[in-house]
Amino acid sequence: MKTRRGSMLIELCGAIAGGCAVMLIGISLIERTLYFGKQVQAQTELQRELGQLAHAWREDAIDAVIENESGEVTTLTKLDERIVYRWLSGVVSRESTKSVASESQDVTNRTVVEHYRLGTDYDVAFAQGVLTVRHLDPSPAEGRLRLRVVGKLKERTKDVDRKERSTNGLETKTLDQEVADVR
Repeated sequence: MKTRRGSMLIELCGAIAGGCAVMLIGISLIERTLYFGKQVQAQTELQRELGQLAHAWREDAIDAVIENESGEVTTLTKLDERIVYRWLSGVVSRESTKSVASESQDVTNRTVVEHYRLGTDYDVAFAQGVLTVRHLDPSPAEGRLRLRVVGKLKERTKDVDRKERSTNGLETKTLDQEVADVR
């Protein structure tokens, strides 16, 4: 029997090459999984921000009056609260100023600022009581509609408290109307 010299070395090089190929495939799969994981995390974060923004807009728009409205800034007022929404380069800021009466009959203003980060590839517009968020795609000229929130805004009146309100289908009257009915 003849023994072949170097056969062990050839087998060893083949095993190392096969192991390297399997490791490269595994590393590329791990890298791709991490990339998709980051994309899913970013989309989840965006959905959370959009959900919180939509919830805040709906809550603020109930029984609110539009004071000032432009494409990027909207001011809403409620009984004792003034809310300003601003769109500034990828961030929607909500500034709520509420008048609080203390025990000594002094009125102080309490301001709370919240930021909703959407990113620069989104556009936000406030028009006629509707918050619209569009995703700007580089290919089409128009952006795709991402979120549209309609709030229940009142028409602008000088005296909001004296206006008749409807709650759950039941009509309620203000104190001034009840006094007028008694007379």
